[in-house]
Order: sequence, then structure tokens, then C-alpha cells
Amino acid sequence: MGKDKILEEKLSKIIAEEKPDLIDVQGVEFSFGESVMNVNPPCPVTVTLQGMTGGIADIYTKGMPMKELLFGRSSYDNKHLSGILERKVMMKIRAGKSDKIIKKAKYCIGRTHYDKAEALKINPHIEYHSCNRILRSDFYSVEWDIKNANPHKLFGIRSETPAKGLHYAVKVIAKLKEKYPDVLLEVPGGFRIAEDDSTIASYPKYIKKLIEEYGVKDNIAFLPSLNPAEIIEHMLSSRAFWQYSVMENSPNSLAEAQVMGVPTVASDVGGTSSYSEDGVSGLLYDLENTDECAEKISRIFEDDELCLSLSAKGKEVAFERHDVRKNTDKLVSIYRDIVSQ
Repeated sequence: MGKDKILEEKLSKIIAEEKPDLIDVQGVEFSFGESVMNVNPPCPVTVTLQGMTGGIADIYTKGMPMKELLFGRSSYDNKHLSGILERKVMMKIRAGKSDKIIKKAKYCIGRTHYDKAEALKINPHIEYHSCNRILRSDFYSVEWDIKNANPHKLFGIRSETPAKGLHYAVKVIAKLKEKYPDVLLEVPGGFRIAEDDSTIASYPKYIKKLIEEYGVKDNIAFLPSLNPAEIIEHMLSSRAFWQYSVMENSPNSLAEAQVMGVPTVASDVGGTSSYSEDGVSGLLYDLENTDECAEKISRIFEDDELCLSLSAKGKEVAFERHDVRKNTDKLVSIYRDIVSQ
């Protein structure tokens, strides 16, 4: 008996014993959601949308030179069959599974204009409900102060895959270095480029090559995985938070920066503009326009009044969007509405 069938038998038993009023499948990227659908529970099932895998799969290698994809493989990738192209194929497979689950679903819960459009494109008959996230509690009680921020330091995002866009960020840092020799981008998440070819995958290998090519070794610091307190410490000492992703749906890191009052600059991709209004609660730029990105970061470095305005408005809209009580009540209301049908 396959793993999926075993899982479905277990789910059937649990559902029969617990008799839930509703089942909420958190994320549709994995086969668990399909197993829930296959069980055909007697109660309604909704899916909560997260990363929208199909959109990520389509642009997974955007900005990566074809010669790097074909010939830049590391020996680690060859040994483990874990190169960028293999990962793109796996992402496509996951996207197919997520599309199948959304097509079967009658209800879904999302947060952005992007996930709503994508869900309705996959299943025009799905009933879409909107409910924003509640962030980690650590971030609500902290406030950024421009006086304590390094004037040329940026805090970035986890960057282990091409979809996170670090290859674009390296080129922007090179442009900024011409004007700000001390510019620094901190990259959290334990991204490893120091090891030899046999221990790192091809994407870190490519980033290492870019850093050497553009001469920015001293301008990008790779941090380990950080707990919330450590993230807060690094954000508070930064002039801005920078999202350089190739695709995002509802970026939690951006929201956490905003709720702390950290000025933000972000690639205008996916659902990001549902979180940040350009020039008001953050700065947005076209992903592939590295000149525009460098110019907007320069504005943040140069203009204290702009920083303070972005900080105040970003914090205001983030507190409204991620209000704990309001979002809790909203989710309960959605559940009741679905159950009542």
C-alpha cells in the first residue's frame, strides 16, 4: 500500500473520531491536501493559500544565465541530483499538485490580489475569502529608531534559491558601492558560499562567482539562521529592509519589518503591492531594473524625512493589516460562514 493510501486511511479514521465542523488545509503545495480531498470528508473543506507554487515554478530561474544552468553545476549537485534545473522540475510537479487541489476545492482563504487572481484562474468557481495573517508576537512591541540605524546597512531575506533573487541584489550592491563604499547587505538564513565545490549547490556557487566578479565580498554578510530576537536586533540596526525576491505572495518578512517601523524597499512582484504602496508605506521597484532599485535605496540612504515617513506609514498600515483581534474574528467569521452553507 502506498504512502498516500496509508495517509488517507489515517485521515478517515481521525475525521470519523473527531467529527470536525470544518477542515482547513494550510497550504496546497504538498500531497497532504490532495489526500484530504480524496477522503471526501462529510464536513466542508477550505484551503488556505500560501506561496502559490505555480507562480514560483514559472519564474524559478529568472535572471539566471542559461550557461550557468547548464554548465555551472557543482559536483555536489551532480552527486545528489539537486541542481537548479532539477529543483525547477520538482517545483513544477508541486505546482501541478497544488493546482489539482485548488480545482477540487470549493472554498479558499487568501490575503493578496495576486493569490485571489491565481486561485480564480485555476478554479473560476472557488469561493474566495480574504483574511490577513497574524505575525509573530515578538515584532509588535518593537519600534525602529533612525538614530540607532547604520546609515548604509540593509537587512535582506533568506536567499537559498534563485526565486529569492539574490543574484539581482549582488548587482545592485555593486552599483551602490560606487557611491557608498561602506554599503552592507546582511543575508540571513545560513547561506553557504565559503565551502568548496563538493559541499555547496550550484546557486551558492553562482553567487560566490558574482560576488568575486563584482568585487563586493566586503559588502555582503551572510548570517546564520536567526531567531526572532536576533532578527529584530539586525533590523533595528539597519537603515531599511530589502526584499529582492523574484516572486512573493504575502511576504511575512516585509510585514514584520513594517510593523516595527523599519523602512522597506521591495521588488514589485506577486502580491507585494498588497502590502506596500510605493512612496507611501514603502518603496517598490521593477525586479529587473537594477538602476531603479539602486536609485530607490539611495533615496532611503540620503533622505531622513522620507525614511521617517515610510516608517510611520508602514507601521500604521501593517498594524491595521495584521491586527490580532480583527484577524482572529475575521477567520472565525469565515469558518462560520462556510459551515453555515
